[in-house]
Parts: sequence; C-alpha cells; structure tokens
Amino acid sequence: MFASSSKHSDQSVPLRMIRIENGFSPGAKSSVVRCPPCFPSNRYKKEDQLPLIQALIDTDLSEPYSVFTYRYFLNQWPQFSFLAMDGDDCVGCIVCKLEKSANNVLRGYIAMLAVRKDRRKCGLGSELVCTALQRMKESGCEEVVLEAEESNRGALRLYGNLGFIRAKRLEKYYLNGSDAFRLKMTL
Repeated sequence: MFASSSKHSDQSVPLRMIRIENGFSPGAKSSVVRCPPCFPSNRYKKEDQLPLIQALIDTDLSEPYSVFTYRYFLNQWPQFSFLAMDGDDCVGCIVCKLEKSANNVLRGYIAMLAVRKDRRKCGLGSELVCTALQRMKESGCEEVVLEAEESNRGALRLYGNLGFIRAKRLEKYYLNGSDAFRLKMTL
C-alpha cells in the first residue's frame, strides 16, 4: 500500500507500510509505521559498500571514524550490519557486532546508526535497529548495548521507544567533550 508524503513538498514520495515487531522487551507491542520504499534487510556484503556507509555516517554522526574502524566491524561481523537503499543511494545504515563479554554473556553492540535527514521520522531507524536486533537474537544474543550522545534527543527517544534503558552516564565520552548514555536492552 502506498501513500503520498506530506513532508516532501517538492515531490510525492511513495510510502510503504511496515510492521515492526517490538517483542524485545516486556510490554513492547508491534506497531505499523509508514516508511519510504527502502530495503533495510540489505546486509552488508562487500567492500565497495563501505564508501556508502562511510559517507552517510560522516555526514550524520558527530564522532569521526577512520576507515579501520569501519573495517573492524564490517569485516568481522557483516551479518549484523544493514543498509537501507533507495536505488543507488544509501539512506540509512546500522553497523553492529556480537561477541562474548567478560562475564561470558553473548552481547550485541550497536556501533553506528545513521539515517539521512530527509528520511528521518518515518520509522526507518527503528526498522534498521529491529532488523539488527532480530538477527542478533537469532544468533543467541542475550543483551545489546550502545552509547548515545546525551544531546541526541532523537536517538535517545528512538532507543527508549524500542525498550532500551539508560544504564550509565559516561562523562566526556566523545571527542567533542560531550557526555553519553550507555543504553542497554536484555533480549
């Protein structure tokens, strides 16, 4: 089912209906949201996708990352990283990993999430996170953590709506001197 978007006054952008199963925390319900026609289940597959991810993240996140940071995540855990594509344009991405913690718990980590500004507030970020969470859960993940800048209200709201809790405040965590919240979810 497609509809026109009122957010894009210059052109009509077709929207699709998606169902997000938020069964990751007690009391969470599934919801239906309207989202542009993207395909966030496109798993990261090869090195030539790296510039797409890097360009989006460099534009939208406050923390700079070297190519080695991207490769660290993408080469070791490609099955937990997803791209939302609109034709040849990457309009959203999530980069994650999954490994045993010091307590021998299989822990997922969301390293990066970015959605292009003109595609925000339509559920695409939630869809990317839910896709990664589902893949982690299927792989035996017990908990997921991430850090979000304390001033990033959109990210804190998105993760809070999905069931993440603020586990810890990290003072001067980012290079710009701002604080972060460590967010956590038990699967």
